[in-house]
Amino acid sequence: LGKREPRPRQVSVAAADLDQVRDVAARHMDVFNVERAEKGLVVHGAAFDDGIDALRAAGLDVQVLPDPPGVTR
Repeated sequence: LGKREPRPRQVSVAAADLDQVRDVAARHMDVFNVERAEKGLVVHGAAFDDGIDALRAAGLDVQVLPDPPGVTR
């Protein structure tokens, strides 16, 4: 990516089950991996701001993670 190109944010999303994981993936999020958590699953990936908004509007718990080193916004 160039310096001025849009860049997705790193996010984690809490999901209750695999059906909800599929729903997360369908809402403009690139899924990197899924892991089991105390209460369901956690989906790790990247999403642009509009995808994050869509996930939150669907009632999902979205955590925006810090940018990797060297990323400026």
